[in-house]
Amino acid sequence: MDDAADPAPARDRFAVTDVAYLAGNSLGLMPLAAEERLAARLAEWRALAVEAWFEAGWLEAAHDLCGALGRVVGAAPEDVCATGSLTANLHLLLAALYRPTRERFRIVIDADAFPSDAHCVASHVAWHGLDPADAVRTDVAALDDSVAVVLRAGVSYLTGAAADIAGDTADAHAVGALAIWDLAHAAGNLALDLAGADVDAAAWCGYK
Repeated sequence: MDDAADPAPARDRFAVTDVAYLAGNSLGLMPLAAEERLAARLAEWRALAVEAWFEAGWLEAAHDLCGALGRVVGAAPEDVCATGSLTANLHLLLAALYRPTRERFRIVIDADAFPSDAHCVASHVAWHGLDPADAVRTDVAALDDSVAVVLRAGVSYLTGAAADIAGDTADAHAVGALAIWDLAHAAGNLALDLAGADVDAAAWCGYK
């Protein structure tokens, strides 16, 4: 925006409270349009019941978001799926992609990883009968042939530091590991190019 522009052009679109809102890693202010949109969906449910899936476009709703979501993270619409919650989706990605072997079994995460990410990683390691104390590393520079997956945050929720997604993904690939990204604090805040960075998988959320 130029200097003459309104510094808060979207302020009137949100339910602004009297509280100074600085919790950037939590639920944001409610868009006023959300109330109207939810009411419209409820009206469809009331009028159509189960037929709303077919007559009101509910079945296609998630698919219809893929183009917009892809633009936010730099991915093709066919590579994006709108579903579930952030942590549930990270679990699904690890369940699909983490395939430990005797030689390659470790997962590398940030030392300051979001707590639910750390629990997610530890649970998958334990699920495969491995000891998280050995199979989970928090030194992101210590990559070797024992690493199966690198799960990093695009932006640290504690410091706000942005990762070098392309460079760190290339480092993971150089040792034969997959690169999975938690973009909860990066999507919509940074210019992202997941396709260009050759990222293997990522999950994010829409409420930051």
